[in-house]
This record gives sequence, structure tokens and C-alpha cells, in this order.
Amino acid sequence: AYVTAIDDASSIDALDFVSAERSPDDLVSQICVFGEWWMLGAQTSEVWTAVPDADFPFQRNNGANIEVGCMAAFSVKQIDNGFMMIGRDRNGGGMVYRSNGLQLQRVSTDAVDKAIQASTDITQAVAWVYQKAGKTFWCVNAPGLTSTWCYEVSSGQWHERCEVDPVGELTAGRITHAVYSHGVILGGDADGFVYEIDEDTYTNAGDPLVRLRLSPNNVTPTRDRQFFSEFVADVSTGEAAQGEEFYAELAYSDDGGKTWKAWLQRSTGRVGDYKPRLIWTRLGSGRDRVWRLRYAGNTPFTLVNAEAK
Repeated sequence: AYVTAIDDASSIDALDFVSAERSPDDLVSQICVFGEWWMLGAQTSEVWTAVPDADFPFQRNNGANIEVGCMAAFSVKQIDNGFMMIGRDRNGGGMVYRSNGLQLQRVSTDAVDKAIQASTDITQAVAWVYQKAGKTFWCVNAPGLTSTWCYEVSSGQWHERCEVDPVGELTAGRITHAVYSHGVILGGDADGFVYEIDEDTYTNAGDPLVRLRLSPNNVTPTRDRQFFSEFVADVSTGEAAQGEEFYAELAYSDDGGKTWKAWLQRSTGRVGDYKPRLIWTRLGSGRDRVWRLRYAGNTPFTLVNAEAK
């Protein structure tokens, strides 16, 4: 890395540079957090601190021995008092790390790692950060993945976000960048469109906003056949516009989620129906039943309770 002359960004002395010396590897990305300059290599990282030196204004912190490097340059995003990124070490890559002091700690779960590592090119993963209702999210899209993975900082929990394409298949969310400006959160996509991220809007720029819940496997230790007379879902919805009626849909699988029966619709009610109880009956039997509930109406929708009987 080089430094320019004071007050002259166009003047660079060929001798005014520093390089990684402890574990030299290719520089993938860099970020400055609270006066500390993180140089993120392919397999290791170094931290440099600002010092009052006229010759070179940064000095390597020899106490920061970090055996983790950066795998995706555009996944590096500042968040709260540090940053997050997709990283790697000498043994493998595709894990998500968050800085903690002068170290990098893995925050991804095994399931998240497996999903990210399925990308066709992790090096091209793109992350974006935003804050809403007091919660801060780090979200990442990667080539080949059919969902956006998001990490909520205060709880340390992960979740997936998807959109539905014109043929009904799940795809990753369209947002790839975000910025807070003029009191609103703006998100941009790969095609150059800009959107406002608003929790009180229940469409994706006019496209359906699908909410999908998937149950754990409903199976006994001895895989006994179970009979299901009904599925009951207590939900909370917003008020539909006059004359509009929306539907929740239920589907189930008897082979652990590999194949699914057709969607079964139930109306969530008309104007004034805020807490409907939705009931599906005559649902057959199975040894490894999995349920999924879907809603795409232009109103709020919260699943309060669900029970299969």
C-alpha cells in the first residue's frame, strides 16, 4: 500500500509504501474502522494504526495476528463497531466473520456456511447493510444462490429472504446495495433501479411479497403413520382494501420436503377481519409430514399459532 504526499493526492513516491511481512499474501480488500486500517489478504489479515509520523502515518499492530483472510471483496461492510465479511483461512473458506477488537470471529452457522459454499462463485458475493426499527442487518447475495442470507446483529440470528420469479420459483432478493439518505433507506439492484426499503409496504415494487413458513419434520422415532384431520392457523392480518380478498395457502409433503402436494387455499377474510382462524381439513396421513404456509396478499400477515391435529 502506498501513501501520497501531504495535501497532494497526485504525488506518490515510489518508496512510500508498506507490505505484508508476517504472512505475505494477495491483498483482497481493506476497510478503516475507528482509526484502524484493516488490510485483508487472501488468507491472513493485518491491522495498522494511525500514528503521528510524517514519513508514514500508519504502523502495523504486531499484537493482531489474524489467520483469516477475505474471500469476497464486496462482502466487506462496516456494521456497528466493526465489520463483517465472507472469509477463509488456510484450510477452507465460505464462512462469515465479524470483527471483535483485533480478531475476526466466525458468526455463521453450519447451515449458513453450507448454503454460501454452494455459490458458483463466492468471490463475487455482494453484501449490504441497513438499520430498521433499531435492528441492524448484514445481508449477502452470491451467484448461484436462490436466497439472500441476512444476519441480525443484536440477536445474532440468521434468516433467508427470497422473491418469487414469474414462473413461481424462489430467487434471491433484488437488492444488492443500500444507503440511508434523507430519512429513508434506499436500496439498489444490479439493473440500476433504486427502491425505498419500507416495512409498511407489502409488495416488491408492485410484485407480490410472498411470506413463507416451513415446519419441522412431523415424524415419530419409529416412523409410525400419523393421521391428520385438520390444520389450524391463527393469523393476524391488516385491513384489506374495500372489495379485496386475499388467501393463505397450505401445502404438505409426506417425504420430508422432497415433493409437495398442491396448494390448498383459505380466505383470510374481507375488510375488518383482523385475526381470522384458518382451517384445512381431510389432510390424509403420512410418516414424515412437513407443512408449509404461504401468503402473498398486500397486507400485513403474522402467524400467531399453528397446529396439526
